[in-house]
Order: sequence, then structure tokens, then C-alpha cells
Amino acid sequence: MNAGNIPIVKQLVLLGGGHAHVEVLRNFAVRTEPGLQLVLVTRDIHTPYSGMLPGLVAGHYEFDEAHIDLRPLARLAGAQVIHAPVNGMDLDARLLHLSDRPPIRYDVLSINAGARPRMASVPGAAEHAIPVKPIDGLLERWNEIRERVKARRGSSAFRIAVVGGGAGGVELLLSLQTALESPAVEYTLVTASAEILPTHASGVRRRYRTVLADREITVISNTSVISVNKRKLRCDDDSSLAYDALFWVTDAAPPAWIRESGLATDEAGFLAVNRFLQSTSHPEIFAAGDCAAMLESPRPKSGVFAVRQGPPLADNLRAAVRLETLEAYSPQRRFLSLISTGDQNAVASWGPLAAQGEWVWRWKDRIDRTWMEKYQDVDRILKMRSKMRPPQARPELRCGGCGAKIGSKVLRKVLHKLGIEGTDDAALVSVDGRKQLLQTVDFFREFVGDPYRFGRIAAHHAINDVLAMRARPDSALVTVVVPHGKDSFIEHTLIQLLSGVKDVLQEHGAALIGGHSAEGAELSIGLTVNGSLVAQKAWSKKGIREGDHLILTKPLGTGVLFAADMQGRAQGRWISAALDCMDQSNARAVDILGNARASACTDVTGFGFLLHLQEMLGDSLSANVHVENVPRLPGVDQLLATGLASTMAPKNAAATEDIPVKYAGILHDPQTAGGLLAGVSDNQIENCLRKLREAGYTDASAIGRVVPRDDSRNVKLLHSPS
Repeated sequence: MNAGNIPIVKQLVLLGGGHAHVEVLRNFAVRTEPGLQLVLVTRDIHTPYSGMLPGLVAGHYEFDEAHIDLRPLARLAGAQVIHAPVNGMDLDARLLHLSDRPPIRYDVLSINAGARPRMASVPGAAEHAIPVKPIDGLLERWNEIRERVKARRGSSAFRIAVVGGGAGGVELLLSLQTALESPAVEYTLVTASAEILPTHASGVRRRYRTVLADREITVISNTSVISVNKRKLRCDDDSSLAYDALFWVTDAAPPAWIRESGLATDEAGFLAVNRFLQSTSHPEIFAAGDCAAMLESPRPKSGVFAVRQGPPLADNLRAAVRLETLEAYSPQRRFLSLISTGDQNAVASWGPLAAQGEWVWRWKDRIDRTWMEKYQDVDRILKMRSKMRPPQARPELRCGGCGAKIGSKVLRKVLHKLGIEGTDDAALVSVDGRKQLLQTVDFFREFVGDPYRFGRIAAHHAINDVLAMRARPDSALVTVVVPHGKDSFIEHTLIQLLSGVKDVLQEHGAALIGGHSAEGAELSIGLTVNGSLVAQKAWSKKGIREGDHLILTKPLGTGVLFAADMQGRAQGRWISAALDCMDQSNARAVDILGNARASACTDVTGFGFLLHLQEMLGDSLSANVHVENVPRLPGVDQLLATGLASTMAPKNAAATEDIPVKYAGILHDPQTAGGLLAGVSDNQIENCLRKLREAGYTDASAIGRVVPRDDSRNVKLLHSPS
């Protein structure tokens, strides 16, 4: 989010993507903070809105309607996105410890990590019950249960039990019943309190007693569950209840790492904050939502308060970064609750008042959708941002990664004028007539939004040139450009970036042996990779044979996906899938293709699939390509249909023969850390594809065949699967 070349002097880390933090992200997207690096560390890329969860379970909402996509929001705010769970903190060093990657440093930290139902005190509950949070886990298990109910045979009923008689438990149970619509399911609600919804007025409780009775739901009150096994739960009155599915919606418990870190907490272990939403023990740390406890104004754990804490939290985080005076936050004492009855009906609860009807549901639905729109509507956020800034010319957004290459047409002209020829993936040098050394270089700007992941992907991309010639990397030199900033920021960025590079090199048996660094306008990295090939023939692009099947080991689409990501228009799960794909090594695929006696191979990079294929075919061969068989990453077709494209795609199109517009988007799309394109004979193709898919290249596909060239076209696009 740092504007221009202003040095970065502070790093603000948001831990968790809860209701308060989505408002912080929106606030900083609308009004950026010069000199600040914003970082979002989150376990989930799509954060659920708790107010719409019952409607989602009941089937009234689709997934995207009830979730906020954190990645577009974070990218609009200029935030790095670290998709990883936290497993500890070092308060003295101001570090967050993550799994399988370097820790994240902070100057100011805000925690909005939520809470989960309290289960540890009941033996067997954590093992056998389904907690309402984390919600992604709940939804996954719920989908499994729906399939079990559909597949059930026989006369016995399917038994669903919900433990917890508050609003959350009652809403969930009624939503489950609405979604299943099956008379062959029995429902039981178990609560330790004497009444359901004990914190609400008698009129609310009376209405829900009627609803539960009308729907033939058994309520067991004033009863605590003391143990759970695979089939039954046992209660404190020595009774037991058999179940087929058990949901746990009890009081919240804080993440254990909060207390273990040394942060001040309340008696229950929730992070203690003052009226500024600031830790009572560590003033550089703030917290909001269910994981926090306001000692001066205790309030129940509810999404309502997390939502209300968002604006004052954003203001105080900005003030903390600027070393300005903080503003006190005073939560309301009474709040409106709109509680659904599973169907499109709801009860309004306000202090001693209660009302019920379909109109309450419509009211609730309108409030929920309006709130969600604030964080889902990219154009609305951009419009608000434009009002906060003076009018100015907007620079064209240029792609990073291998989508930032110079076009092939220009590059070939320059190399030809300099007398430099050769089109293989790496330079090959023979030593003493036996050992062959390879060298290749790559360099590009940051595009991932996570320096560690960027380092890993850059290393994979550079290594691919060596792998594509059936060699192995031995060592690498790295060139790094880091944005201007304080020494602590530069050190942290280098550790993240180079750790990613080093980890991938080590995974391939190679070493990072040195390099060069400099400051500049934006994070960039280049790798010079040295490889070797002993006692076997190197693959060449030019070795492909007539009759070969064309295999593509990974899906296409990274160019358009990250072009959309820069604009906040790519769904987070699409980008997560693309990052995972780019972070997959091609080394195992090389072994499989080698065993299949592949005739030629290249890695698909910034010049796009079609240009790489034409290089392999040369002047004497052609290829029939079944476009429908070309694998795409999730979201690619949707984005291409809107007209989005990488800034590199038109350059790729200019360097190849004309093809129909509807296929140009995917076939010219520049790839970063892409898959391998290889030629395999007819008697090897089936076994080769099977082994590739078994090895984790699940999208590996036979996409065409090499044929003699009978006219002026290199590539013929066929429009039906082979």
C-alpha cells in the first residue's frame, strides 16, 4: 500500500480475517497510508459472515453470498496476503510464528482471530462432535452429512443432536432441518441452561419454544454433556443420547496460543484489551472480536460487536502507526438481534421486546446483504477511494511475474542484430566430451503479494528451464531488488524472499551460492541457475516427431488470473489454486516423461502456450490441438469472458499466427512457473498420463498431436475433444 517511492518505515500486521479486520482493510483501501506496509495473515481466504451462516446452511444463500473474499479486499488495500495459520508469538522480538515458513515481523499488530466452541472440558467432544467453528470445517462436514442422509436406507431415523441452547445452537438446528426436509430425521437440542436462548427476553424464548414444538424437535434442558463417544453422548443426570451426527455450539473458547504467548488475558483466556481495543500488557498490539475481552466494558461474544469494533479499530491502528492519540471506543449496552427460524422467517429481539414474521427475515436479509456489499463491491471501494484523492492520471497496471517479459518479436529482432541465436530453454555447454553444463537466467517483478511464496515461485520458474532439458539444478545466484525502507523492513523482506528461494533449491538438491542486492521502487528477483546432465542426452525443443501426442502437465491461466488479482477482480480461491499450482515442482514430471521416452520438451512460460508450441514444431511440422482439452486453472474462463488479459498477451499474439479470438486469450496467456509441454509416442501416452496424474499432476492432459505440415499454418485448432 506504499505510494510512490516513499520509504517503508512501519509494518502493520492484521492477524485473522474476522468482521473487524474486513473493515480495517476497506478503510485502508479507501485511504492508503504512506510509508506503511500492511500485511494480512489469515488461515482462511474467504471469511464467513456469521449473520448469514444459518441462511447458508438452510440453502437460502450461495457460498459467495455469505462469504467475504479477503484477497481482493487486501489487494485493494495494498496488503501482502500470507495464507497460513499462526502457531505462536515472540512478543519481545515482535514476531508471529507460522508453520513451514519464516516468522512475520510486526511494528503494530492487530488480532481478530475469532474463537471456537469450548470442547476441551468434555472428553470425546473434540474427537466426535462437529464444532460450529471454524465454519469451513462445519460446512465440509455438513455436506458429508447431507449425502449420508440422502443415501440412508431402512426404517430407522437419522439422529441429529445439537449441544448448545443459545441463539447459535437454535438457529443452526432449525437451519439443518430446513435444508434436509426429510421426515426420516430426528432432531434433539441439549442445553445446560434451564431455558433456551437464556440471554433473550421471555417473548423471544416463548416464540422459539413454539417453533421447536411445532417442528417436533426434542429439547433437553438443564442438562450438561459430560462425555462423548462415537455413537452416544452422556449427560450429568446419567442419561445418554444416541446420535448419528453431533453439532457443538456452546460457549466460546479462546485460541490457546494467546495465553501461551504471554499476552495479558481475562480469567477465561481471552486477550485483555482496554477501551482503545489495545492490549493491556503490550501497547503495540490491538485486538477485536471474539478473541478479545474488553475489561472495562464486558460484552457477550457476538458478531454484532466485532462489526461495530471495525471502524474504531481502523482509526486507532492508523493513529498507532502515526504515533497519534488513540480514541476510546464505548460499545452499546443493548443491541438488536434478528434470529432466523431456519425457513425465511425470523424473530427480532431488542431488550424486553420481541417480534416475529417473514417481514423480520426480509429486514434481516436486507441488513446482511447491505453490510456484505461494502466489502464485496470492488467498484464501490474504488469510487470511494477516488473521492479521497485529488484527480490524477492513473498509470496502466502492468503485469508482474513472467507476464512482465519483453515481447518475443522485439527480443528476437535484438538478438538477431547482435548475432545471438538459439531457442532452447537453457544454454548447454559440454565439458570434457561427457558432462554437460546448463545455465539459465530469469528475472521479474513481484506479483504474488507474499515475499516468501514469491521467492518459491521465482525459484521454480527459473529451475524449470533446466528441468525442461532433462537436467538437474546444482546451484543458483540470486539478484534482488527490495523497495526503499528502514533496515528492519529490508531485512525482513530479504529473509522472507530468500528463504523461499533457498527452500525450493534445497528441495531440488541445489544450493544458493551468492548473488547481488539493491534498493528500488518495487520488489523484484532474478535467478541464474546452473545445472548439469551426465550420461544422457538433453532434451531439445526441436526433437519432437511426427505422430507424437502433445502432453501438457499443468493448467494454463496464471497471466490473466494475476492481471485480475492486481485489480481486485480475481476470487481468492482462484489465486490460491494458482499459487499451489505454480509452487508444484516439475521434477517428478521430468522423470515420468523421461521414462516414457519423450522426444522433446519445453516449459510453458511468459511467451504463452502457442508460441512455445510453434518453436517446437519448426518449419516442417504442424499440430492438431483440441482446444477443449487444454487444461485451465479455476476462474480463467470466467475472467477471459470479461475481456481481461495480461499485458503480455497482445505481445504474444503479435509474434504468432492468427487464431480465432475466442481461443487467443488462453493460448497466448503468459505463464509463470508453468507446466511442461512434451511429445510422447502413441504406445506411451496412456501410461504416461496415468503416472503423471498419480504423481499429483491432476490436470495433465493430452491436448493434440503432431502431424506433417501441409499448408502455411503451424497449428490447427480443433473444436471437439479427441
